[in-house]
Amino acid sequence: MPFRMRFSHVLAAVSFAASSLALVPPALTQVVRGNVALSGGIATDQRGVRSSAVTLAPSVLLAPDPRFIAGLALSGTQFGSDVRAVGGTASLGARLPLGSIFALGASASGAMTQTSFNATYSSADLTPTLEATVSALTLYAGAHVARGSTSQQLPVRTPGGVFGTPVGATRDTVVSRSSAGPVFGGVLRISGARADQSGSVGYREEHARLPGVVVTDRVATGSLASGSMSFAVSAGLRDAPDEKIGYGSASATIAVGSMLSLQGAAGTYPMSRITGTLGGRFASIGVVLQGTRRIESSDRAPQVRGAPPVSTGMTRLAISAPSAARVEVAGDWNGWTPSPARRSPDGIWYADVKLRQGEYRYAFKIDGQRWRVPEGIASLDDGFGGRSALVTVR
Repeated sequence: MPFRMRFSHVLAAVSFAASSLALVPPALTQVVRGNVALSGGIATDQRGVRSSAVTLAPSVLLAPDPRFIAGLALSGTQFGSDVRAVGGTASLGARLPLGSIFALGASASGAMTQTSFNATYSSADLTPTLEATVSALTLYAGAHVARGSTSQQLPVRTPGGVFGTPVGATRDTVVSRSSAGPVFGGVLRISGARADQSGSVGYREEHARLPGVVVTDRVATGSLASGSMSFAVSAGLRDAPDEKIGYGSASATIAVGSMLSLQGAAGTYPMSRITGTLGGRFASIGVVLQGTRRIESSDRAPQVRGAPPVSTGMTRLAISAPSAARVEVAGDWNGWTPSPARRSPDGIWYADVKLRQGEYRYAFKIDGQRWRVPEGIASLDDGFGGRSALVTVR
């Protein structure tokens, strides 16, 4: 899963980055995933003050269909400078296939952060795109429109004598900003020898047109997952008449069990042209408690005909691959070591495995080259291009 530990002061900026990555197929299908992350480290608050920080961030992701994904993330941060920030982000992503290659994509998000120094930062954005996928490469191009605002209470000074006297009154000031411009990029997915090994490289470029200025952001990303470990890096360059800087980040995740992960990250980020928050740095380590549940639905698993009945205590896994010469299956129960599947007369490949009660991830390897999951089965993505089906044994 991608690194989700973020401090609330960059929640709005991160919400856009996350939603733009939804241009590629959703990471989950027919499942609900929930996370609770607790992290500590050093970060820069909205005013540009750097200090220690502790963040609690619960989130939930809903994917009832491969064409739709929705998410809600909350975050509360206590800075060592005695500043507190609470925020939330809601996001939506949709993808409509247009044949075997092209697809229409759209992502949208809204975010708000409230601070203890009476400042509120909010933003909303929309990114419609046209995608083209050939093999493991997805290219996209579209537009990104965004609007944000900063609202702050400032003290009011009224005349009192010669010099004037503060009376404790406040007034609200609101500054709004908007941008629009083209966005394009691509993602190349890399498959490993095992279904739990995968990676990706990507590039994204946006030319945001704000009043009186054009801001160009170019970002390259890379990720790698193998077994219980995953890594992600990014490097960006901002080019504007008044801001020419580089930024980037690196993160690592180690899964301790099926529901617990250790995460660490460090990096820098530029100022948000939409919300007005300043750029800064962060470094954090933390733990994430996570869980995934299937949405109750009627899986359209392929029906195996002409095969012996399933023995007591065994679970049958199947996939349609009539043109394949060899098919193997691997999953959580055998350390993702491929084992042979059998072919039925109608071109359905199946394997009977002995599983205890619980939920397992699995995938089929076709002709020793590519990994696939059965169509119509609840599945999830590790966030780095690898995809696994889910089976529940009760």
